[in-house]
Amino acid sequence: RLLHDHSVDIPEIFGQKLQLYMHYPDSGENPIFHSAEVQSFYTVIGRYYARNAQLARALKCYFIVENADHEGPHLEGLAKEIFIAEAAYFFTGAMHQIRKEPDSNE
Repeated sequence: RLLHDHSVDIPEIFGQKLQLYMHYPDSGENPIFHSAEVQSFYTVIGRYYARNAQLARALKCYFIVENADHEGPHLEGLAKEIFIAEAAYFFTGAMHQIRKEPDSNE
């Protein structure tokens, strides 16, 4: 679903549990997850955050994925998604500022 830009469905799909450990309540105090599981889960969640302008959370997911495997297959795609979101945020803010400035010819 996320690949088709239905990112608003992600919290519903995951039962509002956007942290991996929340899906394993009986796993103890320090659960251990497989690297591929961490990468896949946090790539999806990171893309959700990026597409919903929650860039700090998206970056946290990026670093979690990078920590799991700094050469993992999902890392570049997540980085691009965050970059696009950051560029869109910057562009929107810059355009808003340009519209606010008074015309210098007046």
